[in-house]
Amino acid sequence: MEKKKQKIINKFCINKTMKKILLLLLPGVESMEFSPFLDIFGWNEMLGSKDIHLELCTLEKEVSSSWNLNLKVEKQIRNIELRDYIAVVIPGGFGSYHYFDTIENTEFRSFIQKAKKEELYILGICTGSILLASTGYFANKKMTTYLYENGRYSKQLSQYQVEFKNTMICKDDKLWTSSGPSTAIPMAFDLLEELSSRKNRKYIEAIMGF
Repeated sequence: MEKKKQKIINKFCINKTMKKILLLLLPGVESMEFSPFLDIFGWNEMLGSKDIHLELCTLEKEVSSSWNLNLKVEKQIRNIELRDYIAVVIPGGFGSYHYFDTIENTEFRSFIQKAKKEELYILGICTGSILLASTGYFANKKMTTYLYENGRYSKQLSQYQVEFKNTMICKDDKLWTSSGPSTAIPMAFDLLEELSSRKNRKYIEAIMGF
C-alpha cells in the first residue's frame, strides 16, 4: 500500500528538470483568458510530454476576477524566483473590474523588469499587453491588443511607444501578445509547442477534442 501511495506522489512531484510557467492573475482578470493555460498544460502534465509545470501567482493571496469570481492563490509575486521559470503569462481583464489599476503597481513593474532580464517568454493575452507595455520595458516592440471598440485599446497601447500590429496574434522574439479571449487557446497551444514539440501539441489537441 505504501509503495502504491509513493508511486502516486512521485507521478505528480515537480522535479528540477521540469520547465515551469508562471500564470499571473491580476485584479479584474478574465477567466476565459487564463483557464485555457490551466487545462492545456494540465492535460500535458498528465498525458503529454509531462515535463512542463504551470503555477499560478497573484499580487495578493486573493484576487477578484471579472464577473465576480473570487480566487485564492498560494503564490505571490514577491516570493517568486523568476530564474526558475521559462515563461510568464499575463491574461487580460476589464477596466470596470479595476484591471488597469495594476499599471500603477510598482511591484508588478519590477516583476516584469526581472522577467525581461531573465529572458523569459512573456505572453500578454488581450488587454494584458497594455499592462506589459505600460511598464516601459517594451519600447519599439511589436505588440497587439483587443482590436474592437473603435480602436480604443490599440490607441491606449500605442501611447507606450510600442509598434502596434493589427493582428490577432503578434510574436516579437519572446514577447507574444494577442487580441481577445478566444486567442488564449491558440496562444496556450503555441507555447506548448514551443516548449515541447509539434507532435506533442497535436497529440494534446487531439485528446482534448480540438
